Amino acid sequence: MITVLIDNAYGLDTRGRMSPFIENIDGIPLSFLNGNRFREWIFNRELAKSIMVELQRQGFVTRLVVNERVDINLASRVKRVNGICSQYGAKNVLLLSLGCGSSINENEWSDEKGWSFYVTNKRFENDLIGSCIMSHAIKCLGDSNVVKNNPYEIQECDHKGFLLKKVLCPSVITRNFFYTNESNLRYMVSDEGYKNLVKLHVDAVLDYAKTLKEEANRGIVP
Repeated sequence: MITVLIDNAYGLDTRGRMSPFIENIDGIPLSFLNGNRFREWIFNRELAKSIMVELQRQGFVTRLVVNERVDINLASRVKRVNGICSQYGAKNVLLLSLGCGSSINENEWSDEKGWSFYVTNKRFENDLIGSCIMSHAIKCLGDSNVVKNNPYEIQECDHKGFLLKKVLCPSVITRNFFYTNESNLRYMVSDEGYKNLVKLHVDAVLDYAKTLKEEANRGIVP
């Protein structure tokens, strides 16, 4: 059985990473707000916990990379992940790193929108989780809400590239809509949107684990 690690970006002490001022907070859970502004670190942690609970119901062993409320730097998170990889074997571990998108100016609403993901190290397992996560994102969120970016285009100096390239296990980063786009924000915190975000991650992991097992039985996975 695969051990699924869930990484949630940012923390209580992170500067910024919040939405513009929300004039009408109706429909937005107060737990995600600081005043009238959405805080990404809170959402990421709640989403991580929800995904973890559902994966456990499916029989997966899951662990949070960051249990603290404060931000933990990337090097420390990589060290934690690789320590678990050393314990269970890197190919028996899968990392899901969760975050949201934002525009450069967080004080004004933006037209940037959509759900996207990133993978790297073009090996079988990373290609597989990338394919699974994209497929289930389209099923759960609708094709028009999924950004058709190149998930391999990551710069070495970028934080996304650092995490994905330094961990030993197969890994994927998901960007679960833009909180600086008001329509995206209202959808991602709605009952429907939140449940769909949880479902796409869980279904992708189920699909990944099933395919990996089938390919291993056929002798395709080394």
